[in-house]
Amino acid sequence: YTWEPVPGVTIQSAPNFGRPNGPIGVSFATPVNGLSFVAGDIDCSNPDQALCSSNDSRAPFLQERVIAKVFDAGNVLLETKQVDWNSPGAGDGLSTSFLFAATNIKRLEIDFTNVGGTNGVSAVGIDDLAFTTIPEPGTYALLGAGLLALLTIGRRRMR
Repeated sequence: YTWEPVPGVTIQSAPNFGRPNGPIGVSFATPVNGLSFVAGDIDCSNPDQALCSSNDSRAPFLQERVIAKVFDAGNVLLETKQVDWNSPGAGDGLSTSFLFAATNIKRLEIDFTNVGGTNGVSAVGIDDLAFTTIPEPGTYALLGAGLLALLTIGRRRMR
């Protein structure tokens, strides 16, 4: 599935959308900075939560992992963030923030993985995708031309 909820941002879901593994890709028409999002409910979904942290043969039903990667326009990996079900700040009903320091990001890839048992479907939610667009060089040229025009008009009025 592909959809464009915000102009210039295209989201491509994995062919096995809704399954415990498979990436979601987010592409930006122009590079962005300050990219962040929130992933909710990265947890272990064994009915017996005590088994989540054990090596018991009955454990675990599902241990979730989210790996997020950002790439530049040349498809060069800029930064990777990983959160597992047992990472600080992750767990049932909790929201975990992903914030990237990289600049000139052209693409975000979010991969959902089941690192525990083979049963179950991941129910990790993604929300609050935020970023700052980087003005293109033409934008700066237009701004400069406008400032030059204002300066010229101001000088003529002073004469």
